[in-house]
Amino acid sequence: MSGIVGVVHLDGRLVHAEQVSRLAEAMRFRGPDCVQARGYGPAGLGIALLRTTRESEREDGLATLDGEVWIAADARIDGRGALVSALTAAGRHVDGSSTDPELILHAYSAWGESLVERLIGDFAFAVWDGPRQRLVCARDHFGVKPFFHARTGSALVFGNTVDAILPHPGVSAQPSEASLADFLAHGYDPDPSSTPFVSIRALPPAHVLVAEGGAIRIRRYWALPVDGELRYARPEEYAEHFRAVLGDAVRDRLRVDRAAILLSGGTDSTAVAAVAVDAGGSPAGGPTVYAFTGVGEPLIADGEGRYAAIAAEALGIPIRYRSIDGYAPFERWGTPGLRTPEPSDDPLLAFTADHLSSIAAGFRVGLTGEGGDATLRESASRLARLVAGGRVWTAAREAAEYARIHRRFPRPGLRTLLRGRSPADETVEIPRWLRQDAAAGVRERAARRSASRETGRTAHPLRPEAYRHLSHPFWPAYLYRYDPGFTRVPVELGHPLLDVRVAAFALSVPPAQWYNDKGVVRLAMRGRLPREIVERRKSPLAGDPLRALRARGGEGWLGERTVGSEVEGLVDASRVPRDAGGAGESPSRDLTADLRPLCLTLWMRGGHS
Repeated sequence: MSGIVGVVHLDGRLVHAEQVSRLAEAMRFRGPDCVQARGYGPAGLGIALLRTTRESEREDGLATLDGEVWIAADARIDGRGALVSALTAAGRHVDGSSTDPELILHAYSAWGESLVERLIGDFAFAVWDGPRQRLVCARDHFGVKPFFHARTGSALVFGNTVDAILPHPGVSAQPSEASLADFLAHGYDPDPSSTPFVSIRALPPAHVLVAEGGAIRIRRYWALPVDGELRYARPEEYAEHFRAVLGDAVRDRLRVDRAAILLSGGTDSTAVAAVAVDAGGSPAGGPTVYAFTGVGEPLIADGEGRYAAIAAEALGIPIRYRSIDGYAPFERWGTPGLRTPEPSDDPLLAFTADHLSSIAAGFRVGLTGEGGDATLRESASRLARLVAGGRVWTAAREAAEYARIHRRFPRPGLRTLLRGRSPADETVEIPRWLRQDAAAGVRERAARRSASRETGRTAHPLRPEAYRHLSHPFWPAYLYRYDPGFTRVPVELGHPLLDVRVAAFALSVPPAQWYNDKGVVRLAMRGRLPREIVERRKSPLAGDPLRALRARGGEGWLGERTVGSEVEGLVDASRVPRDAGGAGESPSRDLTADLRPLCLTLWMRGGHS
C-alpha cells in the first residue's frame, strides 16, 4: 500500500519537484522502501513505496514505459492473465512479470481513460500523460484504496494520504462542520465524496477523475451487476463454483511467500484461511499463512479465541493472540502513532494499532474476512416475506431443499420482518445531545441521499438486500480504517470476500442457497474446516468491551477526559451522559454513540483543526 501524491497546475505553470518531494516525505511512514518525487512541467508526482508482491521487488519508485507517460500507483491488479491476454490482443507487447503500475500504463496506452473498465483489483493511481497534458486518476470498485483531491486556485493536489495533501500551502485544514456532524450521528460520514476538511474531497469508489484543458471531470465507471442468474442441478455445484472464485480472489492477494490473516472463529475468515492455505506454497518451506486473532477474554467471554484455535489447528497454521483486556479507553490518544486523519469512534485504537503492528513486524500482506455478511448472507426474513405474500408453497419448497442440503431448517426471520427495516437501510437516529442546527443538517443530507438512492436504484432480481448492503456508503468509510494512511502501520490488508468476482457470483446465486447462515459457504467448507466451525451459528458478541471497561473502572473510567469546547458548536455537553465524558446525569443508553463527542474533542485537539 504505497503512498502517492501529486500536484497539477491547470493553468500550465511549472510545478517544482522540491514542493512535491516535501509532500512525499510526509508519507514515509507508510512507504519505507523508497520515497521519490519528480516534476514534469505543469505536473509533479511523488511516491512512498511499499513492496507487497513478488513483482514489486522490481519497482524503484515512479514508473514509466516511455519517459513521457508516468504513474504513481497504490495498486494490486488482479486477473493479470486475462488482462495480459487482452493487452496482447490490443497490440501491446507485455511481459507476464510486469509490475502492476506497468500493467496500468500498458492499459492506458491501449485504451486511454477507459482502461478503468478493464481493470480489477484494489487500486488508486494517477497517470500523467505529458504529450496530451492530461491527468487520469482512478479508485477501485469498492473503495478499498482511498483517493483524495483538493482544488486550490489553479492547482489540483491529489493522493491517497491526507497527511500528504494538508501540508500543501494552498490546502486549508478548516474542518467541515457537515462532515463532523454526520460523524457524530452515524459514526462515519455517509457521503463518499466528503472528508472532515472543507478543502479536501474524496474520489468515490468506482470513479475516475480526468484533468485536461484546465477542466476537471469525474465519472462513475462501474456499478454492481444486476443481471445473470446461476442455475445448477446440484447444490454442490454452487459450492464448487464458490471455492473456485474465492480461490482466484485469494491467490491474487497472495503474490507473496507468506501472509497473515486476521482470523476470528466465524465462517468468513476461516473460509478465507482455508483457501489461502490450499493456495500457498512458500519456496522457503514452512507455513505460508499465519493467523492473528484479537480476543476479548478475560474482559468479555466472546469465545473467538477458542474457535479460531480450532480452525488454526485443523489448517495447520500458527496462531498468535492479542487480548483487548489490559487496554484502557483512549489509551495513547494524542500521541503521533494514533493520530488519525479522520475522527474515529473507537476508544480502543491502541489495541488495533498494536494488533496491526504485530503483523507488520513480520508481514507486509494480510487477509481479512470482511464483507462476508454483506455478500454471503440472504435476508433472515425471506421465508417470512414469502409466507406473508401468500407464497407458502415456495417457502415450504425452499425450506425443505435447504434442510436437505444443509441438514437443518433455516430460521424464518419473523423478528427481522416485524422490525420492518433492513440493516442496509439508513435510519437516522439523531443523538439527543446534537445541537438543533447540526441535527437539521444531518436529517437534510440523509433525506437527499435516500432520495438519490431511490431514484437511481435498480432492484436486484435475486438478492436486493445483498445488493443494498454492498452498495452502501458504509463500506468505503469502514475499509479506509484498514488503510496505512489511517492506521499509520505499513501492512496491506486484502479483503477477498469484497472481490468484484466474488460479489458477482454471490449476486447470481438463488437466495435459497444462502439464507441467513451462509449455506453455500458452509457446504463449500464441509470436510475442509472442523464441524464446530462449519455448523457454528452467527451470534452477537457475548458482551460489549466498552461497557465492561466502564463497569471495571467505575466513575473514573475515562480519567480526566471530558467533552471540550472544541465541539460546542455541534454538541450540547450538558446532554451528553456523564459516563461518556459529558455533564448529563442519566447513564448512557448507547455508549459507543455517546462517546463520539469525546472522540471528536480529542481528535480536534490532535492538531487537525
